[in-house]
Amino acid sequence: MDEDSILLGWLNEADDAYDSEDSDGPSEHDDDDRCSEVSCSDVENSGDVDNEVYMTPVLPVSMPIGSNQNSNTANGADQSLFLQNDLPPMDLFEPLQPVTLQCDTLNLDTTEYVVLEPVPSTSCQTDEIGNNQHKISRPNVSLSQTRGRGTVRGRVSKERDHAPVRSNNSRGRASVRSFGAVRKRRATGSRGARTTQPSIHQCPPMCYIGKKNRVIWNMFHTSKTTKARPQNIITKLPGVLGSARECKTIIDCWKVFFTDSMLKNIVKYTNQKLSKISRKFSRGERDCYLTDETEVSAFLGLLYIMGVKKNNHIHLDELWAVDGTAPEIFIATMSERRFRLLSQALRFDDENTRAARKKLDNLAPIRDIFDSFVKTCGESYSVGDNVTIDEMMEPFRGRCKFRMYIKNKPCKYGIKIYATVDSATFYTAYMEIYPGTQPNDSPFKMENDASSVVKRCISIIDNTGRNVTMDNFFTSIPLANDLYSNHRLTVVGTLRKDKKEIPAELLDITGRRKCSSMFAFSRPPNYCSMVSYMPNKQQKMLFLLLSTLHENDKIDEISGDDMKPEMITYYNATKGGVDVVDRLKTEYCVSRISRRWPFTVFNGLLNVGAVNASIIFKANTKSDLPRRKFLMELGRHLIRDHLLRRNEIKTLSIPTKQKIKNCLGKHEEVNVRIPVEDNATQEAGKQPKCAYCPRRKNRYTKNCCSECQAPICKEHVATTVFVCSGCSNKED
Repeated sequence: MDEDSILLGWLNEADDAYDSEDSDGPSEHDDDDRCSEVSCSDVENSGDVDNEVYMTPVLPVSMPIGSNQNSNTANGADQSLFLQNDLPPMDLFEPLQPVTLQCDTLNLDTTEYVVLEPVPSTSCQTDEIGNNQHKISRPNVSLSQTRGRGTVRGRVSKERDHAPVRSNNSRGRASVRSFGAVRKRRATGSRGARTTQPSIHQCPPMCYIGKKNRVIWNMFHTSKTTKARPQNIITKLPGVLGSARECKTIIDCWKVFFTDSMLKNIVKYTNQKLSKISRKFSRGERDCYLTDETEVSAFLGLLYIMGVKKNNHIHLDELWAVDGTAPEIFIATMSERRFRLLSQALRFDDENTRAARKKLDNLAPIRDIFDSFVKTCGESYSVGDNVTIDEMMEPFRGRCKFRMYIKNKPCKYGIKIYATVDSATFYTAYMEIYPGTQPNDSPFKMENDASSVVKRCISIIDNTGRNVTMDNFFTSIPLANDLYSNHRLTVVGTLRKDKKEIPAELLDITGRRKCSSMFAFSRPPNYCSMVSYMPNKQQKMLFLLLSTLHENDKIDEISGDDMKPEMITYYNATKGGVDVVDRLKTEYCVSRISRRWPFTVFNGLLNVGAVNASIIFKANTKSDLPRRKFLMELGRHLIRDHLLRRNEIKTLSIPTKQKIKNCLGKHEEVNVRIPVEDNATQEAGKQPKCAYCPRRKNRYTKNCCSECQAPICKEHVATTVFVCSGCSNKED
């Protein structure tokens, strides 16, 4: 006869004993009810019993339990086990606490049943029950187990001595303070014999089962290891690396990311486009002349200044207005027409080979510049102990085959970029553009699933003992185990509820208190900890988080009444790395509206490069220069050489030269005057023209400056000794 048949027969006999002693008639429970939920009675006295039942909610029990029939003959139903269906409210319970179990063995035929009850000791041992009494003063607990081999589930009550809860199924049989589960094991002995020798054995841990793939999760963390894990030992110290450590000025820090070779390539490919455009002009290269590195740097400097002044979306006609409302620095640097021309012609790849490269790569127009920038970012700075992996969006509504729509982003349409960012300093160490579907024979074709993207994003920190914080788009239990085992990295991230490894108990919100937490700890070969937290909000919702960094169920005391676990507070502190970079980019953004997506991506590189340059500058100089001033000084450095060169143009108007002088400041030697005509012209009998009058006035004068001998008219005389206004200001 198999074990199930023996157990079923014993239950039938026990039920007959109940019915025979119940004066109210037959039991209301049928055979099916016996297999649903059970409870273990705790008899306080051998005499009369109370009708009240002290109990805690029980999870569904998958196996019925029995009792010793000898006790039924001695004391009736006082030592019997009965069915319990009514459950008290679930809001009486707090997060699970670890308990250990004490076992009372009862022999029936050849099968021994072990009743499990909570005790504070670390092991289970048999305890003989004398006079049919067993007083329990332990925290109430309910357990269930499938044939001694399956799942054990349990929950601990909120208060140990809470008020009694009336049960409709007690029928006046016993006062019960705890429920038990039965573990069945083979034993020898005669029918009804009681084991008197104590036997100590290890109790089965309480656990959950994954809802689909049967992954086992412990309710409590059992490891007592105090030694630091290899995954938590950082082997690569954070800080500035390589040649970037020698950069002490703003412009040098910026040139770490935008090198001279990169600018030369931009100038080369831009001139290709300018040569093509010049054919459309009547005067050719006179109106559309080629550019150089100095002018391109000035163009980029104006973009940074526009971002600082919040002028990146203002029409260019307003920035170059001649009515005195426009900023001087734009008019002094270049004309509006030239700025428009450079914006139109700026290129980042060889136009002659682009068509062939686009057949193999969707990112061909920006590939070389982008890869060079990302490589420099990874080589110039070592991130801290925690990084964040998330998505960036570059706003773009033009034509692009891999343009994305993300509804929860500030800019709904744009180009998606995966980024790895230091959670403390917000240094961007890695970026990758989502290219859509690459051609099948492309060498740049890669998997775009979340796990593959994460493994590429962690390439700069592989095997360095750092932690990675991610959102539920990237986080999965197989990925977390892989990073822990093969890459020596830990993971903290939110989980989607559809993951098959999550136990159903952690998803159930029925009866859950606000600010309550449920924990689950995986077993080898898994290394994960999971928490289900219900925040203090009107709408019932769950917050699921996975961590391979944390190994405990501690509650953060700083969270106060919210009682947030340490896993959640750590995630909240480190999750915003990429979001902060997005905010910094938007605050002083250089991007202008464009229909060319490569130009939009390049503007994004300018924004990220400025953020990284400021981080390196502060690390090297220990400066607390505000970012706004950093960007303004960067823009001034980029346009300075072009201003000095433009001031040497003889045909440039005097007002424009005066604006150049104002932009360069007092410390720069600027020649505002028109050069004096040579002696040959004066000897011919012609009077010189005033050096300060515009050409349309065409004034001739006999007077000259006593300092520099420049011809001046009476309008531009500063004193009666005929000192020109330029020399007068110089003396001041």
